[in-house]
This record gives sequence, C-alpha cells and structure tokens, in this order.
Amino acid sequence: MKGKLDLQLMTDVFESAVLDSVFNYQLTDNLDLKIDESDNDSVQPMNKVLGYLEDTFFMPNGVSRNRRFYPESLWEKCLASDKVKIALENGTMLGMLEHPLVNQFESNGIPSTAHPMYSGIVTKQLEIRTDAKGQKYGYGKAYVLDTKIGRFLDSVFRATDETGNILIRPAISSRAFSRSVGKDKNGNDIVDENNYYLTSFDVTFSPGIPQAMPRYNPVAKQLSEVKESMNDTISDIINKDIKPVAESKVDENLIRQDIIAKLGLQSL
Repeated sequence: MKGKLDLQLMTDVFESAVLDSVFNYQLTDNLDLKIDESDNDSVQPMNKVLGYLEDTFFMPNGVSRNRRFYPESLWEKCLASDKVKIALENGTMLGMLEHPLVNQFESNGIPSTAHPMYSGIVTKQLEIRTDAKGQKYGYGKAYVLDTKIGRFLDSVFRATDETGNILIRPAISSRAFSRSVGKDKNGNDIVDENNYYLTSFDVTFSPGIPQAMPRYNPVAKQLSEVKESMNDTISDIINKDIKPVAESKVDENLIRQDIIAKLGLQSL
C-alpha cells in the first residue's frame, strides 16, 4: 500500500520548456537582482505591496501540458482543507519566480531557492468560479511584495512597447506534493485527489495550464507620476487660491519653492 512517502513534487510548469531553458535555476541564490531606483524610475510602494495578480490560477477538470488531469473534486477538497485555509488567511502561501528545484529551505546552512527570502508574491484568495459562458475556472489573487523578486516582477509586468502594449504576460503555476492514480480516457495522468498537498503558486514563464495567465494590476506609483501630480496640485493652489487675492505680481517659482520647503521636500 502506498503511503505519503512516495509523493512527488508536482508543478504545473511546462517541463520541456524548463529543460530547454538556458536559465540556470541552481545559481539563483547568487543573483543580484538590484533594480535601478533612480528618481525617475523608482517605485513608491503602498504598504509594501507593488501590485496584485488576479484571475485564472488553475482549471478544475483541466489538463496541463504535462498531460496531467486535475479533477474538479481535487480542487474542491484542496480548497476545503484546513491547511490551505490557514495558509491563505495567515499569508504563508508565498510564491517564487519559477519553481524551486529543491524542497528544503536550507542546504548546509545556506538558504536555497525554496527559502521564503526569495519569495515575491503571496496568494490570499483561491476559489472555484463560473464565467459568463458557464465554464468553471480557478480564481486566484496574489499580491506582489516589495522584495527583490517582487520588484523584478513588478518591472517585468509593467513593461510596455512604444505604443503602450504589454510586453510580458505573467503566468501562474501551482506547486504541490501528489502522485497520479491511473490514466483518463485520453491517456492523461490523473492526479490523486486524496493525496494532493498544495504548497503555493509561483510565477512562471512556461505555464503548464495555458489559461493560468492572470492580469497584473500595479498599485504602486512611479515616483515620476507622484512628482507630476504634486506639481499639478501646487499649480492649482497658485492659480486658484493665491493669484486671485494677491495684491501684487506673483512670483510663481518663489511660491512653488516655498510650498515644497514647507512640505519638507528637497525638490520636485
């Protein structure tokens, strides 16, 4: 009789794409993901959240490109489990950039790529929903954190071409321990719903579930946007509140500098 010891790490990332990738996942511990934080490009995070991913995270009765079939009943049991409910509530379902190749947080005292310090997102909502066409899908919502990985992801997801079109679509992939229990009629491995232990959802560029490409909604503003907004506000104050009651010609630059100084800012 099989026990939990024979469970394997099961991810939705398209495995052949990972094998073909030139990216060396084993070396991610040594990457310096320093983001340019100059005045023009830096991001002002709101409560340490840069944005959030929202929409399809998984597909009930879906088949991955790795030819694994995930029954709807599997996801129902998974989402109803106390472990998943507590992880969502407490914010411990931390996700990485691509799936870590190891399971331990540390190896010989050195943090591995599975360590929470390399996380960039936290999943807070998961549920099965029905779209306008009557198709069930796995809705999820994950927040992008103000960490090294999170800032990298935020930069990638914000990137647009010269006409404003999004360059890169984020994809999501589940990470869990499980095993297969036979084949379906199409020859796909059926994932065991009685032994499926969801760990997290990670961001990937090679999704196994094609529909798992949620929208990215940035909530942090570029510093340049903040400056532009403050300059507009100061101009409104000068033109609407100061000029109409001024007894002499107004020196706009002098007033602007005075307002900036009173706000405790060096410049705009």
